Amino acid sequence: MIGRAIPRTWLPLLLASTADCEIQTQYAFDTSADLGRLQKLWHFRVRTKRQGGGSFEARPGPIFEFDVTKRVTLIAGYYFTREQDQRWTTTNRPFAAVKFSNVGTPH
Repeated sequence: MIGRAIPRTWLPLLLASTADCEIQTQYAFDTSADLGRLQKLWHFRVRTKRQGGGSFEARPGPIFEFDVTKRVTLIAGYYFTREQDQRWTTTNRPFAAVKFSNVGTPH
């Protein structure tokens, strides 16, 4: 069954990629304000490890989306991240992107 659903050449890659996995839980909390073509979102995410490791990342920050057209949206935001590996570190991460939507495009 799996050989028919997934090409056989991909099977070793899929098994190798899952061999060294760890289970994490992510909790995301969002609140937004719609201001016409501009949407403001406040995002907060916490990641925890299943093995009793507790929380190891907290990431709050604002995200802005601006609808240029019905199918093109500009996205920009900023995350303030506290992350624990060997010790807690702080990262400031601005980001930006363009989102294209093809939903409803004529054929």
